[in-house]
Amino acid sequence: MKTLKLLAFTLALVVAGGVASAKAEASAAIKAALSKVPAAGVPAKAAELVFEAKPDGRSAVAADVVKTAVKSQPALTLAVVTAVSQKSPETAPTVAAAAAESQPKQASQIAQAAAAAAPAKAAEVVQAVARVLPKAHREVALAVAQVAPDSSKEILASIPASASNAASEPATPAVTNHSSPPRISGPFVPFSTTPTNVPSGGGQVPQGGRDHSRP
Repeated sequence: MKTLKLLAFTLALVVAGGVASAKAEASAAIKAALSKVPAAGVPAKAAELVFEAKPDGRSAVAADVVKTAVKSQPALTLAVVTAVSQKSPETAPTVAAAAAESQPKQASQIAQAAAAAAPAKAAEVVQAVARVLPKAHREVALAVAQVAPDSSKEILASIPASASNAASEPATPAVTNHSSPPRISGPFVPFSTTPTNVPSGGGQVPQGGRDHSRP
């Protein structure tokens, strides 16, 4: 409880004045609170810290808590995102963006976890993650649309046209050049004798061709 009070006090200073030292103190308080629980209890503790924060500063707390938790326990990233988003659904977009920024390779799974935990915020989750990872917008949108069908139309409509076209247009096939480069060879030498047609059975073909009969 003492830790929570210290956290609330320092975060209030951050929201009110944006003092760098107060923010550092708040981050230290978050780190201390998370370090006092076993690894398996980190997601629940993270959700509690966010929920206990004042409503007007809850998003800022959520970002700090998630970044700290993910940094200390990267394997629990999805569990932390799910726990915090379920307990404080309004923070789901902030939570997803903070986690995706820390673990960009898991951006789609992180967005899915946040959207599944807070379905009403699914479209906002996509937009928040896309702001920190613009190149992943299409991939994230398609992933979230699968777990939030009620918002899929809005989510898919948010995909930039350039990303949609790039994914839908087939690649231009490469043109293969079958022409062979000119070859340099020696001068043409004609045959020294007159060529004749040799029948398959052997023998000599008379002059005048096969159809010519001897007199």
